Amino acid sequence: MRNLISTTLMALVLPVGAIFAQGIGNNAEQLQEGNDNTAVSMQVGDYNNSDQHQYGASGYGDRNEAYVLQDGEENTAVQKQAGSDNYVDVFQVGEGNTSMQKQGINRAEFNQAFGVQFGIENDLKQSQFYDGNTAFSFQKGEKNKVSQSQRSSDGLLAGQGNYAFAYQGSMFWSYKNKITQSQNGEMNIAYAYQDGERNNSKQTQKGDFNYAYTDQIGLRNKAITKQEGDVNSSIVIQDGEKNKSLVDQDGIYNSSSVVQLIDENSATVNQLGGANMQASTQMGYENILTVDQDGIFNSSNIFQMGTANGADVDQLGMGNAQSSMQFGDNNILTVDQFGFFNNSNIVQDGYSNEATVTQSGFANAQVSIQAGEANILNVDQFGTGNLSISNQYGNGNDAEITQTGLLNGSFNLQLGNDNYTSHYQFGGLNTATSVSIGNNNTAIVTQN
Repeated sequence: MRNLISTTLMALVLPVGAIFAQGIGNNAEQLQEGNDNTAVSMQVGDYNNSDQHQYGASGYGDRNEAYVLQDGEENTAVQKQAGSDNYVDVFQVGEGNTSMQKQGINRAEFNQAFGVQFGIENDLKQSQFYDGNTAFSFQKGEKNKVSQSQRSSDGLLAGQGNYAFAYQGSMFWSYKNKITQSQNGEMNIAYAYQDGERNNSKQTQKGDFNYAYTDQIGLRNKAITKQEGDVNSSIVIQDGEKNKSLVDQDGIYNSSSVVQLIDENSATVNQLGGANMQASTQMGYENILTVDQDGIFNSSNIFQMGTANGADVDQLGMGNAQSSMQFGDNNILTVDQFGFFNNSNIVQDGYSNEATVTQSGFANAQVSIQAGEANILNVDQFGTGNLSISNQYGNGNDAEITQTGLLNGSFNLQLGNDNYTSHYQFGGLNTATSVSIGNNNTAIVTQN
């Protein structure tokens, strides 16, 4: 964009600080204080307005550059720069577009702001404080809004501050989408893409080296990402209608990935601590998931495909891991793990299956598969090194597994309908195996 505008200005042979206007009711006001400042405004059309301020105090306010190109009706661009070596580039085509850039506090330096607007009544606000920040916005469509606020540290060079990129309508004509990006720290990176109507993306970063990426395609999707700390990473992809995502990360080296496809899916992720990881994918309608991780090196993976499936995962401690997959409709799973290096794996395929797993202690593990309709599984393990394997195929099967102590082992297999298994083990080195094939079978094992 800078090359395009520079080429245009060279062709017009405009001097520094010059204004070129063609049309009716154009207004341009430029105020410069300091040394080596450049302000250029080119307006073509009706009712355009350009207001540029470049100034400094006590000898500061040098080498700032501001370029504005407007083509259309009732476009407005305002630039304010305080400090040195700041750069603003604005390109507007259409009607009623609004752009405002503010750079500078405490002798700010080396900030860069770029704005491109195609369409009708798009709104852009960019604010940069302190040094070395870069903000870019591209808007194509109607009544889209972008707000970018960057705050870094004093004394940074170009490229050492925060980076914010916002794209609206890069593939399609977009309408009433909204992007809000707020960064406070150094070397934070935020990307936001929107195509469609009335999508809303909010990214907030506080700390250093955090990364946030949000991609929304469709109608009325909403994504909120909050990061506080250092080197956290979040990716959110939404394609469909009325999907919702909330990701909150506080700590260091946490990572999150949320993918939502089709309509009205909801995901809530909270991670506190260090090096926690979660990846969730939802495909279908009205699926809901919640992941809460507190500690270090915890990991969660969830995949849901179908309608109205629900997953709730809560992990507290260190090195806990869980992986869950659900296919079909109205399946529900709940995983609670507290302690160290506990592991849970669940697969549910069918309708209205329900699995609940609670593990507390050290190195407990469970694997469960349910296929069919209205199967129920409850696994409770407390202690060290307990292992539970439970597979249920059919309809209306029920398994209750409870293990407390050291190195208990339980294996359950049910094939058929309306079977019931109960394993209760307390103490150490207990082992239980039960196999039910057919219908209406009952197996109960109790060991102390």
